[in-house]
Amino acid sequence: MKHETVELLISDLRIGIDEKDESAALKAAARKRLQKAGIHTAPLTCRLYKRSIDARRRGGEGIVFVCQAMAELPALNLPSAQRLKDEKITPVDREPMVITRGKTPLRHAPVVVGMGPAGLFAALLLAEQGCSPILLERGDPVAERAARVEAFLRGGDLDPESNVQFGAGGAGTFSDGKLVTRIHDPLCRYVLERFREFGAPEEILWRAKPHIGTDLLREVVSNMADKITALGGTIRYRCRLDDIRCEAGEVVAVTNCGDIRTSALILAPGHSARDT
Repeated sequence: MKHETVELLISDLRIGIDEKDESAALKAAARKRLQKAGIHTAPLTCRLYKRSIDARRRGGEGIVFVCQAMAELPALNLPSAQRLKDEKITPVDREPMVITRGKTPLRHAPVVVGMGPAGLFAALLLAEQGCSPILLERGDPVAERAARVEAFLRGGDLDPESNVQFGAGGAGTFSDGKLVTRIHDPLCRYVLERFREFGAPEEILWRAKPHIGTDLLREVVSNMADKITALGGTIRYRCRLDDIRCEAGEVVAVTNCGDIRTSALILAPGHSARDT
């Protein structure tokens, strides 16, 4: 199907930090760059994609925001790839995330081990596909976990199963909710957009080094957990995976709460679960 519009990512747009209307300044800079590349720019839809600060004061320009803008234009004949590259313009081909459903029915619900980011998203996606996953977490829900951590920091006893490493949200829940990765994968944007959906601020979509903040991240994790259960999933807290058995083409998850037979087991325990 022919696209009626095209998206272009424009990099290295430099905007003064004292601009009263940053959005207008960004759009003007984007329009100027597109015109320099020989691209007709009316009408133009433009939004901030990423922003960082350059405080090096090069050439007397002062402190500036260095931005990436996503421009949407009517479908048109673009100039050569080299000319786009010279002007730091990259065409964006947004392919939707395609979920390929298996054809073999699952006799037993899928089990996801670990409630950090990997486990949360695995369980969420399975729940959205109607698979009614069982999510196992050796620690506590967010509120109970936070209370135990705060008690420990005040001099209380360490709970070996629910602490800054283990519990809903994973180890990152107590590291200010940093959302930085060195990989360049289109799914990174999907993750940020889902976090925003569950309560994270809009700014995580465009900050160069986004973070949610520990307090707000707890709310986001709780909202994701609520969504999983609302869609038919089950979360079992204080349920630690101790062993795995394979029997007749199926898996038995051996836990401290009893055995769970499953047709598909996803291990997402995080880097701190060395005993697992």
